[in-house]
Amino acid sequence: MLILVGILLISVYSISKVHTYEQCNCISEKVELKCFKCGEDIEEDYIYCPHCKERLKRACEGCGRMINIFWRQCPYCE
Repeated sequence: MLILVGILLISVYSISKVHTYEQCNCISEKVELKCFKCGEDIEEDYIYCPHCKERLKRACEGCGRMINIFWRQCPYCE
């Protein structure tokens, strides 16, 4: 009897875990980016702020990808 209850609990737990993932209605919210100088809205791929003309990205010296102006090291290079 005790073994049967344990199996039943494991089954219910497994089903509830699957059920939880299937019902996830997570909506990826868009993060609003702001210029660090003027505070106006910017897009992630902007190189310059269209409002105050502040430089937001620079080319990596190693790989040439555009990275945040404040990053000390490129996350794409080794």
